[in-house]
Amino acid sequence: MNAVPVMLAVQICASAVLHAWMFAGRRGVIAIWALAMLMMQLAACLAGQAWQTMLCPAGYVTVWLALLFLAAFLYLGEKSALVGVALAGWLSIGGAVLWYLRAEFVHGGVIHLDGASRWFPALGAISLSIPSSLNHLMPWLSLGVPMMGVIGLAMARLMWKKPV
Repeated sequence: MNAVPVMLAVQICASAVLHAWMFAGRRGVIAIWALAMLMMQLAACLAGQAWQTMLCPAGYVTVWLALLFLAAFLYLGEKSALVGVALAGWLSIGGAVLWYLRAEFVHGGVIHLDGASRWFPALGAISLSIPSSLNHLMPWLSLGVPMMGVIGLAMARLMWKKPV
């Protein structure tokens, strides 16, 4: 088994579940990003991959972490943080589990990342780490839904603070 897809899945899923607490203060953001990049390089080294093959997945993880940081910054309280964590966890972990169950029981165990990588962030990151993947634009679409949600949250927060 290749270490890079496992590391990408862990980074995407763990950051989705823990982002409200990881990004509670602004000081740890750079340390979290640097550690994520270091762990990706370690996984690439263990898998025997060149560092050039990790540029696209590293960019993907960077955008994902930036979205989660912005979302954690915009939470109004503990309840909104818990809802955000639930939604991010559902999108990353739940999407991957649903994709796996469909691949296992509907398609007889044949695994394809083509359609699923555009909907779920963990699968998008994994599909970017596969060198034989021809289309590297589709996995980036899976970040569109969280990006729209964070932008909507930012707009709602701006409207909430304005006196009427």
